[in-house]
Amino acid sequence: MRKIHLKKGLMLKIPQLSGSPIFYGTILLSTAEMLPIYEALPSIIRHATFLASVALILLDTLQIKKYSVDFFCTIGLAILINIYAYFQIYASWNFAYYLVQVIRGWLFVMLGVYYSCYGNDNEKKIITYIIVTIAVVTAITSTITVKSYPEAVRALGNADLHAGADVQYLYVRNTANWGILYGNVFLIPTLINKYKRRKAKIWIVVLLIIEFFILSSQVTFGIIFSLMFLIFLFIKPFDAKKMVLFIALFIGTIVLFQNYLDDILYFIRYTILDQFDGLETLKNRIYELYRSVQYGQFVGDGAARLELYSISLNTFLHYPIFGYNANSDVLYHAHVGRHSQILDNMAALGIVGFVPLCVLILSKGKSIYNSINTKESKNYQLLTYIIFGILALVNPVFNTPAVFLSVFLFPTLINTSDAVEIIPSNRS
Repeated sequence: MRKIHLKKGLMLKIPQLSGSPIFYGTILLSTAEMLPIYEALPSIIRHATFLASVALILLDTLQIKKYSVDFFCTIGLAILINIYAYFQIYASWNFAYYLVQVIRGWLFVMLGVYYSCYGNDNEKKIITYIIVTIAVVTAITSTITVKSYPEAVRALGNADLHAGADVQYLYVRNTANWGILYGNVFLIPTLINKYKRRKAKIWIVVLLIIEFFILSSQVTFGIIFSLMFLIFLFIKPFDAKKMVLFIALFIGTIVLFQNYLDDILYFIRYTILDQFDGLETLKNRIYELYRSVQYGQFVGDGAARLELYSISLNTFLHYPIFGYNANSDVLYHAHVGRHSQILDNMAALGIVGFVPLCVLILSKGKSIYNSINTKESKNYQLLTYIIFGILALVNPVFNTPAVFLSVFLFPTLINTSDAVEIIPSNRS
């Protein structure tokens, strides 16, 4: 650890490069996941990078008997369950791609467990710097791209590029896809906690850059969840008095203006948003909400999603033990709606597959949560888990390793150490 002396007997501790294999493996895996331009590299380089990161992670994993048993049992069971899910619902996908995505996601879970128990503080600080830097750079480059191609993030996420835009072109411009966008969304609560602990304004700058990107992406749930997280800049998670007051004010405002909600939404849609070009998807979502308030029931995308959710739930109720093989009707969503990770997995896996998967995630999440030594940081971690659960209920997330990085690895890096530390100097 290199020390730089500052005024008034303070010195700045700057983490120096460490050499453990798992450290380099984590950097490789995290960079490949959160940096979109990586997808523009030749496939042989991407495959080699993934294999190298796995090899480096395994080198240290094998040195710790208790952790290695946990690691291989967790990863092995997760792979088996997800292979079952593949043949039940995802067989139209490329199997190798699907399996790699599953492994990457669960590696981030287990890296979170590793750094919560065995991680070196200097390594955690450096990895934190790298992830935050990549998030900021990606947010900036993606924001620039969506100015000329507003649907870029959504299109990359849907693998359905509108207007014939080229995927490679977007990735070369370091444009985030759907998964990376949500990876940035789930960085927010941990960054807020970091700001509140250190009071360094740089974290506010980081938050604003990321939030501006999320707003420009037009991904509805991404916008909603990020704004929900930002509320906790002003109140603490699970602060009962302030939370009750906030909810009461929110409900009171809705009740007070219930007769004018459609007018307010109409004003937002046709006056405020019309000042900005390219936000057609966001404008449509606000218009659908406006119509929903008018009719007293969901219309448009909201109504369609509820229908797809109910399809998956009904299938689970009819096939509760082993689930239903829905690959034959993948295009028609006749038995699995494919818009909710939780409900879709219930329908496709049944109790036999869904319950063990939940136990795995909850047990690893609990392990990371218990390693955090301050109540406030625990609350931010719990908040992250809760919103992650809500996201899994309303969207598919298990094929987005960036979200697992942000939910399980990144909070561990910050909540069990400080990325930059100013301490009193021992010198007189």
